[in-house]
Amino acid sequence: MIYSGTIKSKNGDDIPLFANGKPMHSKYNPQNEAEVFASSIKSGGQAFIAIAGIGAAFHIESTMKKFPEAFILAIEADTESLEFCKQFPAVKEALSSGRFLACTAEDAAKNIRERYIPSLYGDCTFICQRAWENENSTLLAFLRQKIMEELKRISQDYSVQAHFGGQWQRNIIENLSTFKKNPSLKLNSKLRAAVIAAGPSLDKSMERLLQQRDSYCIISTDTALGSLLRNKIMPDAIVSIDAQRVSATHFFALPLLQGTKPVCVFDIASNRNAVEYASSLGCPIYFIRSAHPLASLALEGTSVPLTESGSGTVTIAACDFARQQGFCEIELFGADFCYSEGKPYAKGTYLEPNFLSGCVRTLTSEQMNSALMFRTELEKTDGSTHFSGKLKKAFTTQVMEGYARTTLEWAKKWGYSESGGILKGPAKSAGSIQGAKEFNFKAFFDDYLKNLQKTLEGSQEKLNRYTVSLLPLIANLRKKENDSAKHSFFDFLKLAYSQLTRYTILYE
Repeated sequence: MIYSGTIKSKNGDDIPLFANGKPMHSKYNPQNEAEVFASSIKSGGQAFIAIAGIGAAFHIESTMKKFPEAFILAIEADTESLEFCKQFPAVKEALSSGRFLACTAEDAAKNIRERYIPSLYGDCTFICQRAWENENSTLLAFLRQKIMEELKRISQDYSVQAHFGGQWQRNIIENLSTFKKNPSLKLNSKLRAAVIAAGPSLDKSMERLLQQRDSYCIISTDTALGSLLRNKIMPDAIVSIDAQRVSATHFFALPLLQGTKPVCVFDIASNRNAVEYASSLGCPIYFIRSAHPLASLALEGTSVPLTESGSGTVTIAACDFARQQGFCEIELFGADFCYSEGKPYAKGTYLEPNFLSGCVRTLTSEQMNSALMFRTELEKTDGSTHFSGKLKKAFTTQVMEGYARTTLEWAKKWGYSESGGILKGPAKSAGSIQGAKEFNFKAFFDDYLKNLQKTLEGSQEKLNRYTVSLLPLIANLRKKENDSAKHSFFDFLKLAYSQLTRYTILYE
């Protein structure tokens, strides 16, 4: 508890006292002081504002008046102090407004993670009440660190949405337009699943995969497909989650296939060209979905399973697909999550013909590989913490370390233990979605547009399951606007809706 009681200001308002007897607000005119506080905040109209220090909340009251569309997260030192502050009239009024939340410093980062939506609010502003800051300098340092760490994570996720939001939206709509129901799969889960990634160590594993082919059900990532097929290793399934057009080039090796066609497992947000190309060659198409809000809205109750991919890692998606198919043993090949032997990828990936065809005497393929690897700062590693054993001349990045860590976290979550690149878990039966309904694109899309139109007309809350499905697209639209702060969430919602109406041609 950082407060000791209250005193009256000169104009009759109750003011909290800190434990040392100092007042939190002006003893003469706390309202004027509060207006100065609010005027110091530079933010857009529909902002997310985190304020450290609640007290009698005069400053919070002024901030809410200045930003009538903002969401305010107010932070107090501890639970006892927070309960003390709730006795003041301004705090009670703020709590009833529906756009104010009070929490302790310990819970601040968690509440920012759950409440702050960059597509909706734009930037997040963090500000501290001056007297509270002076009395809680140590706590404030801890608070700033936790909030900055959380905002960094949110920023990384948002930057991905801003980059891919438009592609995801287009791919999902176009893939949904032809989707009815997933085919039934007949993968032999009594075998060990071999999940094939495209790390450089895969080159050394090809001979063993050929010799022991009948011992594995091979689930290849799209990046490793070319490497397998050029070594005459036919996968049972191929997993692809990339929204970019370049992902279609991974499948250009498919004509090398002979005999039974592998099932192609695509995220519903995968590039449409890749899906159509694989389908045209006779490969069965099996859709999975990530946590994208549009995919969740459209495919709830269908035969499309929610599949984890960590931070967008196709190797994890392939592992999770194997888990859902009932494999209790998964062996990872080429899951280096680092650069080794001076190479970024195994032989035979889509990069190899691109680099070789473009190299000249003054720009060799080795230089192109080096340029790819040295895009970001590298750290030397022996690769022993990854899934391919000791690796010579290996270098890693923070991003790759994150992929390796996320893969281990995924394994632990689902009860798999890791040893020598092999994940072993409890015996499972192949997962299935009981009573899965057939998807009707026209019915879904008509209802989708109708509910978005109701929101635009003001008959529904601005933030509902239909508008939430547009948040990644809105992040992308904000990025394209040079001065997006001048535009409200409602403006971007209208723009997103206008883009969606173009897709009505898909079923007309």
